[in-house]
This record gives sequence, structure tokens and C-alpha cells, in this order.
Amino acid sequence: MLAKARGHEVALYEKRKRGGCPNKNSEKPHVCSVMEFTGDRNMELGQTVLMVGGGLVGAEIAYSQAKKGKKAILTTRRTSMFEVANDNSSPMQQRLMMKLKEYSVDIRLGLDLKEITDDGAVFAGADKAMTEIKCDNIVLCRGYVRNNKLYKELEGQVEDLYKIGDCVKPNLIGDAIHDGWVVANRI
Repeated sequence: MLAKARGHEVALYEKRKRGGCPNKNSEKPHVCSVMEFTGDRNMELGQTVLMVGGGLVGAEIAYSQAKKGKKAILTTRRTSMFEVANDNSSPMQQRLMMKLKEYSVDIRLGLDLKEITDDGAVFAGADKAMTEIKCDNIVLCRGYVRNNKLYKELEGQVEDLYKIGDCVKPNLIGDAIHDGWVVANRI
């Protein structure tokens, strides 16, 4: 979205791009972001669910799906079980890891997402060997990347152009509003 403020143009917001998916197939119908999944209480996933991202959120979603009786597969670029869900306090991480084991969550370490296919995903291991994982749904738990496409298109064509919001870095709406306020006060 582009807005004018006293003759100045401001690149306010651009749709977030899902992070961690090199071939842009994250828009496939069987793929959702963690924000889409957690924001839709009625979303039902298939019997085999692949979580891409071994942080706290990915581990918790894997646990919730396994607890529902689904086959949950958690992939991470991290190379040690001690690193899975380690963005949490140690006692909570230990409890979550015990629950993942109790519910037989399949944790696959050292995998880097290379491609999303129609029926799963392809990963490269630390040894560069490719691994394909078949699943019904994929939940991307790797965050977002900035989207500054509009800004780049306008750069050099508009005298006063400012970047704010998700075209600087993915963040909360309150942060984008604050960025806009700062720019508005500057101009």
C-alpha cells in the first residue's frame, strides 16, 4: 500500500512473505504459516502434519497435533536435540521434549527446506543428501521475511520515499503504526 502525506509518499505496508521457502511454493493449499494456523481455530489438518522449524512454536504445534492422534513430523536445521524448542526456559523445554517423546513426534535434525511439493517437502541434510518427506499438510514455523518489492519499484522515481512496517522487517501492527508516526513527525 502506498500513502501520501503532505506530498510525500510512504511505502506503508506490503503483504508479508512466508519465510524459509526457497521456491515460493508456500502458497500451495496444503501449506500454512504458523500465524495462519494459530489464527484459525477451525483449521483442520490431515493425518500427517509436517512442521518446518524446530523452535518453541514448531515443537508445540507438533505436540498438539500428535496429541490429537496425528502423525507429527518436526524438522529443524538445528543439529542437536538440546537445541529443539530451546527458545524457551529450560524446565519448560524439558517438559515439552518429554511430551514430544511421549506422543512419538518424529523429530528430524539438520534438515534445510529446499522445496515444497504437492505432497510434501524436500530437504537437504548436513551431508547435502536430499530427503523427501510426504505429508498431508505443512505448517511453516520459520517466521516471515520482509517484503520491500514496492519500495524497490518506487526507489529513484519518488523524491521522498520512506520504508516502514513489514517492508523494513516483519513485525506487529503496532510497530508499523509507530514507524509511521515517526516518519510523519519527520516530514
